[in-house]
Amino acid sequence: MEEKKIITLTREDLLAKRIQKGIYYKGCFISDLMSHVDSPISENIFKYPYRIEGFFLLICKQGSGTIKINLEEHEIADNSLLIHQPNNIIQMMQRGENIQGVVLGFDKEFTQEINFDLKHFLPIALALKDQPLLKINEKQCDRLFSLIK
Repeated sequence: MEEKKIITLTREDLLAKRIQKGIYYKGCFISDLMSHVDSPISENIFKYPYRIEGFFLLICKQGSGTIKINLEEHEIADNSLLIHQPNNIIQMMQRGENIQGVVLGFDKEFTQEINFDLKHFLPIALALKDQPLLKINEKQCDRLFSLIK
Protein backbone atom coordinates (compact mmCIF):
# COMPACT_ATOMS: atom_id res chain seq x y z
CA MET A 1 0.00 0.00 0.00
CA GLU A 2 1.34 3.42 -0.95
CA GLU A 3 1.89 5.83 1.94
CA LYS A 4 0.41 9.29 1.46
CA LYS A 5 2.40 12.30 2.55
CA ILE A 6 0.69 15.19 4.32
CA ILE A 7 1.42 18.37 2.39
CA THR A 8 2.68 21.45 4.21
CA LEU A 9 1.19 24.73 3.01
CA THR A 10 3.29 27.87 3.18
CA ARG A 11 2.12 31.48 2.95
CA GLU A 12 2.92 31.45 -0.76
CA ASP A 13 0.85 28.29 -1.28
CA LEU A 14 -2.18 29.79 0.46
CA LEU A 15 -1.93 33.08 -1.42
CA ALA A 16 -1.49 31.25 -4.73
CA LYS A 17 -4.68 29.27 -4.06
CA ARG A 18 -6.72 32.46 -3.82
CA ILE A 19 -6.93 32.92 -0.08
CA GLN A 20 -6.40 36.62 -0.76
CA LYS A 21 -10.03 37.46 0.07
CA GLY A 22 -8.96 39.47 3.06
CA ILE A 23 -6.16 41.72 4.19
CA TYR A 24 -2.57 40.51 4.01
CA TYR A 25 0.29 42.71 5.16
CA LYS A 26 3.83 41.77 6.18
CA GLY A 27 3.02 38.29 7.40
CA CYS A 28 -0.33 39.04 9.02
CA PHE A 29 -3.60 37.90 7.45
CA ILE A 30 -7.18 38.85 8.41
CA SER A 31 -10.25 37.49 6.66
CA ASP A 32 -13.98 37.19 7.18
CA LEU A 33 -15.11 33.53 7.22
CA MET A 34 -18.13 34.27 5.02
CA SER A 35 -15.89 35.47 2.19
CA HIS A 36 -14.67 31.90 1.74
CA VAL A 37 -17.99 30.02 1.67
CA ASP A 38 -17.98 29.68 -2.13
CA SER A 39 -14.22 29.94 -2.46
CA PRO A 40 -12.16 27.18 -4.10
CA ILE A 41 -9.99 27.15 -0.97
CA SER A 42 -12.93 25.97 1.13
CA GLU A 43 -13.79 23.25 -1.32
CA ASN A 44 -10.30 22.07 -2.22
CA ILE A 45 -7.54 22.90 0.24
CA PHE A 46 -9.11 21.87 3.51
CA LYS A 47 -10.91 18.87 2.02
CA TYR A 48 -7.77 16.84 2.78
CA PRO A 49 -5.41 16.97 5.79
CA TYR A 50 -2.67 19.61 5.49
CA ARG A 51 -0.01 21.13 7.66
CA ILE A 52 0.01 24.93 7.67
CA GLU A 53 3.08 26.90 8.64
CA GLY A 54 2.25 29.74 10.98
CA PHE A 55 -0.25 30.58 13.69
CA PHE A 56 -3.86 31.49 13.17
CA LEU A 57 -6.90 32.21 15.27
CA LEU A 58 -10.37 31.40 14.02
CA ILE A 59 -13.16 33.12 15.91
CA CYS A 60 -16.60 31.70 15.20
CA LYS A 61 -19.24 34.16 16.33
CA GLN A 62 -22.13 32.20 14.89
CA GLY A 63 -22.56 28.96 12.99
CA SER A 64 -21.13 25.50 13.18
CA GLY A 65 -18.76 23.07 11.61
CA THR A 66 -16.50 20.12 12.24
CA ILE A 67 -12.74 20.32 11.91
CA LYS A 68 -9.92 17.89 12.52
CA ILE A 69 -6.76 19.12 14.20
CA ASN A 70 -3.94 16.56 14.34
CA LEU A 71 -6.49 13.98 13.14
CA GLU A 72 -8.76 14.59 16.17
CA GLU A 73 -12.26 15.87 15.45
CA HIS A 74 -13.58 19.10 17.05
CA GLU A 75 -17.03 20.71 16.80
CA ILE A 76 -16.99 24.44 16.04
CA ALA A 77 -20.06 26.24 17.36
CA ASP A 78 -21.24 29.72 18.35
CA ASN A 79 -18.63 31.60 20.40
CA SER A 80 -15.69 29.31 19.61
CA LEU A 81 -12.02 30.16 19.41
CA LEU A 82 -9.71 27.87 17.46
CA ILE A 83 -5.98 28.37 17.94
CA HIS A 84 -3.90 26.73 15.22
CA GLN A 85 -0.18 26.27 15.85
CA PRO A 86 2.48 25.89 13.17
CA ASN A 87 2.62 22.47 11.55
CA ASN A 88 -0.57 21.11 13.11
CA ILE A 89 -2.48 18.90 10.72
CA ILE A 90 -5.81 20.50 9.83
CA GLN A 91 -8.79 19.31 7.80
CA MET A 92 -12.26 20.85 7.42
CA MET A 93 -14.82 18.06 7.70
CA GLN A 94 -18.10 19.97 7.60
CA ARG A 95 -19.01 23.65 7.49
CA GLY A 96 -22.33 25.37 8.00
CA GLU A 97 -23.53 27.76 5.33
CA ASN A 98 -24.22 30.73 7.61
CA ILE A 99 -20.99 30.76 9.56
CA GLN A 100 -19.90 34.18 10.83
CA GLY A 101 -16.43 34.73 12.07
CA VAL A 102 -12.98 35.97 11.36
CA VAL A 103 -9.54 34.43 10.83
CA LEU A 104 -6.36 36.15 12.00
CA GLY A 105 -3.12 34.51 10.86
CA PHE A 106 0.61 35.06 11.31
CA ASP A 107 3.30 33.42 9.23
CA LYS A 108 6.77 32.39 10.46
CA GLU A 109 8.40 35.56 9.20
CA PHE A 110 5.93 37.71 11.16
CA THR A 111 6.60 35.86 14.42
CA GLN A 112 10.36 36.22 13.85
CA GLU A 113 10.00 39.93 13.05
CA ILE A 114 8.14 40.66 16.28
CA ASN A 115 10.73 38.57 18.16
CA PHE A 116 8.18 36.04 19.40
CA ASP A 117 9.86 33.94 22.10
CA LEU A 118 8.31 30.48 22.21
CA LYS A 119 9.88 29.72 25.62
CA HIS A 120 7.39 32.06 27.29
CA PHE A 121 4.53 30.55 25.31
CA LEU A 122 5.54 26.89 25.77
CA PRO A 123 3.15 25.92 28.63
CA ILE A 124 0.20 27.41 26.73
CA ALA A 125 1.33 25.84 23.45
CA LEU A 126 1.48 22.39 25.05
CA ALA A 127 -2.03 22.80 26.50
CA LEU A 128 -3.36 23.99 23.13
CA LYS A 129 -1.92 20.91 21.40
CA ASP A 130 -4.46 18.83 23.34
CA GLN A 131 -7.31 21.35 23.24
CA PRO A 132 -7.02 23.77 20.27
CA LEU A 133 -10.74 24.66 20.27
CA LEU A 134 -12.00 26.76 23.16
CA LYS A 135 -15.56 27.70 24.05
CA ILE A 136 -15.68 31.37 25.06
CA ASN A 137 -18.62 33.36 26.33
CA GLU A 138 -20.56 35.73 24.08
CA LYS A 139 -19.01 38.87 25.57
CA GLN A 140 -15.46 37.55 25.05
CA CYS A 141 -16.32 36.52 21.51
CA ASP A 142 -17.82 39.93 20.70
CA ARG A 143 -14.74 41.71 22.09
CA LEU A 144 -12.30 39.55 20.10
CA PHE A 145 -14.42 39.79 16.99
CA SER A 146 -14.69 43.59 17.11
CA LEU A 147 -11.00 43.98 17.97
CA ILE A 148 -9.95 42.01 14.90
CA LYS A 149 -12.61 43.53 12.64
